[in-house]
Amino acid sequence: MKRVSLALAAVLLVACATPYHERGWANLGVDAAPMGGDLYRVQARLNIFSDQARVQDFLMLRAAETAQANGAIGFVILGTQDTTEHSTLIIPGTATTTGSAYGAGNSVYGSATTTYMPAQVSDMSAPGGIMMIRLVRAPVPEGLHYLKAAEVIAAVGSRVR
Repeated sequence: MKRVSLALAAVLLVACATPYHERGWANLGVDAAPMGGDLYRVQARLNIFSDQARVQDFLMLRAAETAQANGAIGFVILGTQDTTEHSTLIIPGTATTTGSAYGAGNSVYGSATTTYMPAQVSDMSAPGGIMMIRLVRAPVPEGLHYLKAAEVIAAVGSRVR
């Protein structure tokens, strides 16, 4: 019964992936911080019910939004870093014994039953990432390969928002 309850809770919580929003009090979400000039650090931290692909979508969308908000037409990814946090949840095991006894004459009779529930261990990962970007402004230098902000927003925005 306990396992069924845990499985049901897990299924219900899968729908609780971090929504796309600015990082808040729980430090979950995505933001972009200026690092000087046209250089930005885009950072995302999601909850344990999100996956790494969602982190990548958050980073790409915020980079594109940052480019457009600053009058740029796109951006170049300078580097990325995985900041996923791993933890282990341990639910200790339990043993419960119930018993009864009764006496008859000079004898005592009794019985006992022990129920054991083993410990449960769950590994959890809260995905996160950092992406350093440089904004690209028009006119674009010849031969520069960059991501167009409007194309990224069109491709990623609909599945993230």
